[in-house]
Amino acid sequence: MARKCVVGVLNSYEDAWNDYRRRRRFALASVAGVPTYVLAFSALPSHLGSWFSIIVIMGLWILVLLSLGVSLWRLSSWRCPRCKQEYFMRNRTHNPFARQCRHCGLRKWALDPESVSA
Repeated sequence: MARKCVVGVLNSYEDAWNDYRRRRRFALASVAGVPTYVLAFSALPSHLGSWFSIIVIMGLWILVLLSLGVSLWRLSSWRCPRCKQEYFMRNRTHNPFARQCRHCGLRKWALDPESVSA
């Protein structure tokens, strides 16, 4: 019975880290989307200056920026699989490059609940 409990903990940690990986990939794709968008639309011919094309381009720009904001917010608000607190934020300070939970010290990518940085 104890082995099943440990396997359940490992699966929940693994699922949590997989969720973090998905959020990070989405954030990186959103960040990469901004210069891609700028380059793509700066290469368009200047005769596409009709009101309709300007509205479409601005609408797409708004979507790119919304995607960027949402993805970065989701990444920064990811919760630690052990203590369920925000992994990268503590007392209004934010460290997106933290290698351990800012609350309980769980190391990044750890599958063991007892894995704490020294």
